[in-house]
Amino acid sequence: MAKKRYRKGDIIIKEGTFGKEMYVIISGKARVFKTIDKKKFELSELGPDDFFGEMSLFLSLPRTATVQAMGPTEVLVCEKDEFISVVKADPELAQQIISTMAKRLHEAHNVIIRVEGEKKSLKIMHGIK
Repeated sequence: MAKKRYRKGDIIIKEGTFGKEMYVIISGKARVFKTIDKKKFELSELGPDDFFGEMSLFLSLPRTATVQAMGPTEVLVCEKDEFISVVKADPELAQQIISTMAKRLHEAHNVIIRVEGEKKSLKIMHGIK
């Protein structure tokens, strides 16, 4: 895994672009936001030991949000092959990542319910047509 450093305001990943790596924050903070109709919507603030970009390890889809350094920020960059090796060596790490992903999915489900309603949310989350 490689380490990368970012300065305040640097974009670490950009919504709509493709990637094949995830990031783990070693030091500093980053903000996660999504742009809708040219407006930025803050999704979360991440700090040391938080990770992002993990969906790109599993899906060949564009990134769903932008992550920007809030100050000097250092990250570990983990590509898919490295991720698989690390998880095989430390299955508890996989559990932590899955737990975080499930929490994020639950939070997204709640947002969809508020915006679109429960029936629409279930259709989106479970691929029902």
